[in-house]
Amino acid sequence: MLVVDRLIKKHQTRDPFQITSDLGYIIISCPLYNVRGFYQYMKRNHIIYLDESLSCEDARFVCAHELGHSLLHRGANRIFMDSRTFMVGSKYEREADLFASCLLVDDRELVDLAYCGLTIDQISNELSIPKTCVEARLLK
Repeated sequence: MLVVDRLIKKHQTRDPFQITSDLGYIIISCPLYNVRGFYQYMKRNHIIYLDESLSCEDARFVCAHELGHSLLHRGANRIFMDSRTFMVGSKYEREADLFASCLLVDDRELVDLAYCGLTIDQISNELSIPKTCVEARLLK
């Protein structure tokens, strides 16, 4: 994913927390109950909310996912789309998941695990990324 490659090159890291910090984003960890995280742009501030009960691995993925929304879907309001339109927001979610998995895991690492004979489920568990992202990246 070209946008991810540019981001990694510019910031010299795959760490979504470091990248969001470099970009001046605000990260808020708070109880979100049935939501793992969401992104908001308000008064010229980029804000990522993360559920405080997430594990470190899950928080890292969700932060990367929400960073993906902020860069790929600027101006899209998922809550509005879900509640007030007939648009399908799942496309945006898949794109943000793929962005996050590309940011967090190098292609070589993914391929190496596949060559070692691990199943897609095992690779997903090993890398803490969704199975759908592993499948999409291995099949591209």
